[in-house]
Amino acid sequence: MLVLGVDEAGYGPLLGPLVVGATVWSVKGECDTAELWTRLDDIVSPKRAEQQRLHINDSKKVHSASRGLGPLERSALSLLTSCGSDATNDAELNNFLSGNLDSNAPWEVPSCSVTVPTSLNRDEATRLSRRLDKTGEACGVRLLSARAAILSPSEFNNLVAERNGKGRLLSDVTLRLINKILTTHAVDGDESALVLADKHGGRDRYGDMLADVFGELPVGLQESRQCSRYRLGQTEFRFSAKGERDLPTAAASIIAKYVREIAMLRFNSFWSDHVQDLRPTKGYYTDALRFLADIEPARSALDIPIESIRRSR
Repeated sequence: MLVLGVDEAGYGPLLGPLVVGATVWSVKGECDTAELWTRLDDIVSPKRAEQQRLHINDSKKVHSASRGLGPLERSALSLLTSCGSDATNDAELNNFLSGNLDSNAPWEVPSCSVTVPTSLNRDEATRLSRRLDKTGEACGVRLLSARAAILSPSEFNNLVAERNGKGRLLSDVTLRLINKILTTHAVDGDESALVLADKHGGRDRYGDMLADVFGELPVGLQESRQCSRYRLGQTEFRFSAKGERDLPTAAASIIAKYVREIAMLRFNSFWSDHVQDLRPTKGYYTDALRFLADIEPARSALDIPIESIRRSR
């Protein structure tokens, strides 16, 4: 059985990219999604990081500004190493995950490159990834790959205009990423696939959007506030409230958040080179307005379009 988990990071901020992450797992036999935590209990923990276990949960519970990037990086890079990533900087990481980098942005230059890992000893990620592989092999739950869609502010703004709203944009970008992954990991014979996602802004109906992306109308299995389920061929799509409770979705959340945090390091590095004593930003609304005011003289002098920095919504 193929299980995909998808989640986003950076939907709400005014600055920085929107990142939709995905993890792809091979699960031996049929199992309830809650059982994945049990099977991988020797290597993953939803509650806290331990020396021999990875902290896998909604990225908001793994990462906090007070603890720095370390805990998030430990989980993210261990997962990514298990997928085959040996990226040494953010550009290589983005290329591994999406093959898509907005090279037109002025901060996407080698001088602003962010070294990966930023603080973690790479041997630690290698050690934990090997434990994940070994445990997964024994219990029949293997992490196959990780992918991401990374939208710069300019790409975000263009798609918001095309899709007439950022809620529709998020669903469209997510489903197109899923379609791309399912095409790569073709489901053969009697094998089934399960796609797990968090609900998008409280939306309960996804059938029309699935039809737009996949070219056929899905069979509706359930549409409620808690869960919306559909079937297309051998693939079930499940959009759940608090979907990050599922391990594959939580892992996707961690990877998406890590990619965004690294992108913000690059963004802040660029502007710090042009504005003395500039306080960095995470990109959220109130502080983003402060940051935009601080960089405005430099932005104007550099002739950088505001649309490439600030999202329209």
